[in-house]
Amino acid sequence: MKNTIQNKKIKMFPLKLIAYCLPLLLLINGCEDPIPTDDYIARPFVQGFLIVDEPIEKVLLSYSQPINKVFSHNNAVIKDADIIVYTKQDTMSLVFRNSEIGGEYYNPDTSVKVKPMTQYFIRVRLKDGTELTASTTTPDRIRYTKPPKSVLQFPADTNNLNVVDTSLNLKWTPEKNTKEYLIRVTCLDTLEYGKYLNPATNESNYRRTRLFDSEFDPRNDNPTEYGFITTTTVPTVWNAFKWFGPHEVVVYAADRNFAEWFKMSFTGNSLDFLKSNIKGNGIGVFGSASQAFATTLLLKYPKSK
Repeated sequence: MKNTIQNKKIKMFPLKLIAYCLPLLLLINGCEDPIPTDDYIARPFVQGFLIVDEPIEKVLLSYSQPINKVFSHNNAVIKDADIIVYTKQDTMSLVFRNSEIGGEYYNPDTSVKVKPMTQYFIRVRLKDGTELTASTTTPDRIRYTKPPKSVLQFPADTNNLNVVDTSLNLKWTPEKNTKEYLIRVTCLDTLEYGKYLNPATNESNYRRTRLFDSEFDPRNDNPTEYGFITTTTVPTVWNAFKWFGPHEVVVYAADRNFAEWFKMSFTGNSLDFLKSNIKGNGIGVFGSASQAFATTLLLKYPKSK
């Protein structure tokens, strides 16, 4: 009988605990802020990068969207804004065109190229009267003094390389105002491989296996890899290549706006709006860079003899 009473007390204890804690849980839950829905205020978002010696294009303009809804480029993009980019000497009116991500603004006169060491301004006017402005000063030109080889042979075993092959180093001219350079490696064709060989074959491309890759990383299938370096010389980093085949290898001398934005969005995957250089009731970035551009063909592992 005594054991039976003790067992009943043990079974009843959790019920009493729930009874005591339930009001506290309800009180705590009632103090939380509600999830923003109808009271969410969208803000215009600007993203524009000027590349020296290239036409003005890919200026993005959209509204921010609440986190509790599925993001849609088509719903966010602003197609009817008045956008001009100007210097002390020239003014260029941008027009809208559709693109894969919903749309972009560009200068239809593609003969006009971005000049080095020049201050550019942007002014965005929305139909409701909202005006956004920003400025950037373009860096001086840079160029490769030692570009990547036109053809690179991927080593069979990167862990057992006994000699560092300095012939694979990349070098470029310095830009006096640049403290940190951005390097972009982009695979131009992740599907086909053999058609770029001589003679051509039907061999397909495939993804390299890297120890640090994760299938849960949303950037896993992005054909582009980015890196930062503070010098004007860098060895070939094999792990920068996700696929084999044709690649672009581009070095950017970027202004602070360009560099900070890429650090946040491509390495930290988060945006600090305090670093936005857009003035007015909006957010975003307007930056610039010069570039050293080259292409290379990365061959697969050499066949065993």
